[in-house]
Amino acid sequence: YKGTELFNRSEYARAVNMFDEASALDYDKNITIQAHYWAGEAYSIGNRWEDAINEYAAVFRLSRDGNPYHLKSRYGIGYAYFNLKEYEKAEPNFEAYLRQGSSSAQNYRDALLRLADCHYAQKSYEEALAIYQQSIRENHPDMDYALYQTGVVRGLLNQKNAAIEALNKVISEHRRSAYHDDALFEKAQILFE
Repeated sequence: YKGTELFNRSEYARAVNMFDEASALDYDKNITIQAHYWAGEAYSIGNRWEDAINEYAAVFRLSRDGNPYHLKSRYGIGYAYFNLKEYEKAEPNFEAYLRQGSSSAQNYRDALLRLADCHYAQKSYEEALAIYQQSIRENHPDMDYALYQTGVVRGLLNQKNAAIEALNKVISEHRRSAYHDDALFEKAQILFE
């Protein structure tokens, strides 16, 4: 538990050392699982994605679907692969996180958008669109992003009127959104074509 104390104080390198010691002792399987998970989190914070993936994978080897750290590691490893732009590896982990967790799970809404982004990055536009729309229906806090992406994807699918409709919602209903100017630009692009 010294490792999590160090982690909570943002002393990640020292925390990882403690987690490594705890997992090497291997005297309690649950502590070993937690040590690997928290090491994965620390590596993720430091953008050391490959190291994070190795730690989350250790959680999978030691635990089963019902373990809360197994579920949290699905999200963590999905994000690590996502940040490495390995979308085909990120996708099944986000799917598993969403399938195994509940819609009230801590990172459910973010995992939903990242899954849509994985489909988008792989040019599976119909799948991406369906998930962005699900996010909108669920009244996601990042609805402006989901609406913006819906407009972009509909534009790529040559559904110009629907694209403009989604972009107009960003423009009119989310004036302070980080995507407001992007929506204006994207709408102009569609109208220009």
